[in-house]
Amino acid sequence: MSFCLSCRLSITSFTSASASSFISASTLTSFISASTPINYLQLYNFLDINFWGSVHSTHYAVPHLRKSKGKIVVIASAAQWLSTPGSSFYNASKAAQISFCETLRTEFGQDIGITIVTPGLIESEMTQEFLPEDQVNWMPVAETTKGCAKAILDSTCSGDMYLTEPSWMKATFWIKILCPEVFEWCLRSIILNNMPQTSKKDA
Repeated sequence: MSFCLSCRLSITSFTSASASSFISASTLTSFISASTPINYLQLYNFLDINFWGSVHSTHYAVPHLRKSKGKIVVIASAAQWLSTPGSSFYNASKAAQISFCETLRTEFGQDIGITIVTPGLIESEMTQEFLPEDQVNWMPVAETTKGCAKAILDSTCSGDMYLTEPSWMKATFWIKILCPEVFEWCLRSIILNNMPQTSKKDA
């Protein structure tokens, strides 16, 4: 069974219920950079899950959500603007996901509300796996998964267009916009220099 057909059957089953909200949260994470030899299968997996996963599932949920005046909650990532070294394909896939959903929001108007969530540093298994404790001691306290979930629920019910958790991560967006050279220098100095030696040579 193709991914698209499987997705359609799953969403059809979902929309047969009385639910009026749809959460798009497909994510595959790994440190794979364009500066290293590319495994195209991994690249396709990133796009299939992080981008096309949102596209297909949202497409089949839209008819039901139009009728119910429902909402779409998009779980994207602050990586879209952080441009974290070593995760270029992940960052690009999340940027594509956000652009797609922002365009949909313009097309839908008041028919379907779309809240785009851009989590940053969250206390989760994914964070523990890819950001070991000795590499994030310099960062402010991460948001708990419970706190993040509550913030997402509140933001969705309020009809917010965007939500970033933890809230201090929003400052990194404005720093990048106003001081792009400083922002890039910080990324290279703090993150890139703490990556394994082989990765730094590749970069």
